[in-house]
Amino acid sequence: MNLQLKSLKHRLNSKVDLFLNQAAITESNAASLKPIILDYVNRDDNKYVLFRHSSLYFFAEGALEFVEKTADNFADANYLRFDGEKVTRIDPEYYLGGLKKEVKSSWTVGYEWSSFDWSSNNNNNNNNNNNNGNNNG
Repeated sequence: MNLQLKSLKHRLNSKVDLFLNQAAITESNAASLKPIILDYVNRDDNKYVLFRHSSLYFFAEGALEFVEKTADNFADANYLRFDGEKVTRIDPEYYLGGLKKEVKSSWTVGYEWSSFDWSSNNNNNNNNNNNNGNNNG
């Protein structure tokens, strides 16, 4: 069991390194942040860390618990989310957590499209198909 626990800790350690690397957090800053992240995501499955604009946001059960500032060289516009298992890149326009940006008009267009009445569209398609059949036969 001791060997299995060491293996799990090593795996989590490697994943935290990957997260810090992906966030381009400077080496000196990573050394102080790594133990905090390790301890945080190791304790509970419902916790995650969100990297956004030179800060690490620590969430539990979807609520923000605390924030740690970082020194980084991150040039990407995406956010990075780490839950102890995987690092996920998130487009800020579609992030639906407590720190989301204002909804842009393109999202509204998508919403209007998704509320489209499909039944009338299907009726129109059926009518067109019937008319085509009548015209061809």
